[in-house]
Parts: sequence; structure tokens; C-alpha cells
Amino acid sequence: MKVALVVERMEIGGLPNYVLALARMLAGAGSEPVVVHGNAPLPPHLDLTGIVTQHVPGLLSGADAEAAAQLLALAPDVIHVHHCGAAGVISRLLASGIPLVRSFHDLTSLCLRLGRRRWPGDRCQRALQWSCIGYGCMLSPPRNGGRLPHIANVGAKLRERDAYRLSDVSIACSGYMARTLRLNGFDEQRIQVVPNFSSFDSFATGSAPEKTPGLPGRDRPFELLFSGQAVGGKGLEVLIAALGGTKGDWRLTVLGDGPRLASVRSEVERLKLVDRIRFAGWVPQADTARHYQSADLLVIPSIIDEALPLVGLEAMSFGTPLVGFAVGGIPDYLHDDETGVLVETTTAEALCAGLQRAMADAERLQGWGRQGRSLVARRHTRAAHLAAIQNAYRAAGCPDGVHLAERSNFAQVMT
Repeated sequence: MKVALVVERMEIGGLPNYVLALARMLAGAGSEPVVVHGNAPLPPHLDLTGIVTQHVPGLLSGADAEAAAQLLALAPDVIHVHHCGAAGVISRLLASGIPLVRSFHDLTSLCLRLGRRRWPGDRCQRALQWSCIGYGCMLSPPRNGGRLPHIANVGAKLRERDAYRLSDVSIACSGYMARTLRLNGFDEQRIQVVPNFSSFDSFATGSAPEKTPGLPGRDRPFELLFSGQAVGGKGLEVLIAALGGTKGDWRLTVLGDGPRLASVRSEVERLKLVDRIRFAGWVPQADTARHYQSADLLVIPSIIDEALPLVGLEAMSFGTPLVGFAVGGIPDYLHDDETGVLVETTTAEALCAGLQRAMADAERLQGWGRQGRSLVARRHTRAAHLAAIQNAYRAAGCPDGVHLAERSNFAQVMT
């Protein structure tokens, strides 16, 4: 089976790495994946070893007919789109009759502002519609590589969303994303929830990793860990504010970098927490694994509805419990008093209370960690993910006649 994995841009972030990992899994299972991308050359940090790629410039240039023709010339058995904002391309692919699967890793095709957040504390729960203009969502975040906000094209975004509603299968990586798709009019029968996998799944399925000796809070400090970008939605500033009022013997390690890091450091100095918080920057994967293993708690202070932050799955692979907000897909794996502490309100005060609760009885951490590893081993391995993706491909291969008629009508309108 030849699979075209379509990504508009292969640059930074988790999506390119996921697509490359999926390509390797599919190839290992006997399929012939090709990664179709719009940007070139591909950045050197991406590991393309053993990966077949195809540059289709029209995905970014607006040459929709040319891009679709190049993609169809590959003669794929299934087209698996991970990111493509060109409704004209999608309409032509739908009209081809080749099964089309769309994975929703984020809100890119469903929201003008991508994060469904207009101001601190805002968590929009509306469908994408023309009325979004009245809610102040026309001013969208900067495009890739830019610094200035831009005015969103509501009509184009609606056409993009409506095109994807005709996909044979829509893959949601979490319960939150499945609910968001239903809210936006996607057919319940064509939505499949396929949880993401942990890149450290072997630590969840193998022998239990050795944790740092001693009982935290009694024999040594609690080792807290944050891993992610220093941007507004990830909530690092909220975590620092929470730690300003957190009592007990604790230390925090911050893995990551970003535009908010300077202001975060200034706040750490103001709160006189310099001796308790270490900024390690981005580290290689092997070092990341060691940090996950040595941490007593991973804190996920995201304040926006992310589809499914992978850091939680990665930490749980090592038996590390979590403290985080009940936003987006986080509750899919952060089960209160089972794999950690789930904080309902996205405030520094609530997060502080959650941290205090987690550290109040350190003997519970080991049990939470075991349940986290068990959850990863059951639902978030590469093998489980690949099997679910293959099931989605099979389901996409048999669309009913009504669906094909809908696709044809939509393609005529778009062209």
C-alpha cells in the first residue's frame, strides 16, 4: 500500500517528527510511505534517514491544480493529510476518488486563532463560523516566520474546514479533538480517536525504570520538571507564579526555550527563587529521558486547549506522575488521583493548591507512576498507534455512494 503523508511545512515542532516517525512505522509494516511537503530545502535538524520525500511547491504557492496533480501522480492508495490549508487542493484530492484521511493534531483547520484563546482565561467553545468576526478573532497570530499578526480570511478558513468534513476518515488524537470535530459538523461515523504514542514507549513496556532514591520531601527535595516552549499558552509563567506560594522542599528544572523566557527569568529573580529553579534549555533526547526518569512530578501548566500534549505521555513512560490543568486533551491521560493531580481552574492559585496536594503524601507518587506507565503501555505505544492508523486506512477505503456524491458536488463548487 502506497501512502502519501501530506504536510504543508516540515520545519520545527512536534508535527514533522511525528510524520517522519509514522513513515518509518508504516515502512516497517510493509507499506510504501512518501512524505509530501511544500517547503524546500528541508531543515537539517530533521532526520530523513530512510524516508522517501516529495517536494510539491504548489502546497504553499497557491498553485492548487498543479499541487493536486503532482500529488495524484504519485498514485497513492491512500492520502493521509496532516496539515494543508489549501481548500482547492483538498477539493481536487476528494474528487479523485482516492481515500482521504485527515489527522487533526491541532486546531489549525478549525479556528482563526489556532488556540481558541483571545485573552488570558478565555477558552472558546464555539464552532468556526462567520460570527467569529464579532468575537474579535479576525486578528490572528503571526504566520510562520513572521512577527506581526495578520487579518484572518474567514471565508477561506470555512472552505478549508468544510472540505475536510468530506474526508473519508477524520482522525482525532484525543477526546477533546473528537468533540471539537463534532462541534464543527463532522460526521460522527467518520471520526476515529487514535491516541498519540510516547516516543519513550519502550520504557513503559519494559522493566520499570529506576527512580531517584529516597522519599521526596523527607530524604531529599521534590524534583519538579517543566518541558516545553516558553510561550504564553504553555503556562510557564503561571507555574512560576504558583511556585512563588508553594511551600515545602522542592526544586524545578525547566527544559525548553522561547520568547517568554527572559520575562520568566526576571519573575524568578523577583520571587527570590533563583536557587530553586534551573533553566537547562533544550537538551538531546537521551538527556530528556534522564530528566523524565529523575523527576518526581512533571508539571503541565498549559492554559490553552491543546489537542494532546505529548510531554505527559513521555513522562508517564518513566513512572513519573503529573500535575496539570484540565484543558484540551490532557484529561485523556491525567486522571485525578490515579496518574497525578488534575487541576480544574487555570490559575496560579489553583495550580499551587494542586502542587501542594501532590506533595502532601509522597508515598502516593509511586502508585500514580505505576498507573501512568500502565496507561502508556496499553494505549500509547507505537504498535497500538500503527494498528489504529491501519484500521483508519481500511475504513477510508469503502466510502458509501452518498459520500462520494457529496465530495463530487463540493469539488464542482470549489473549481
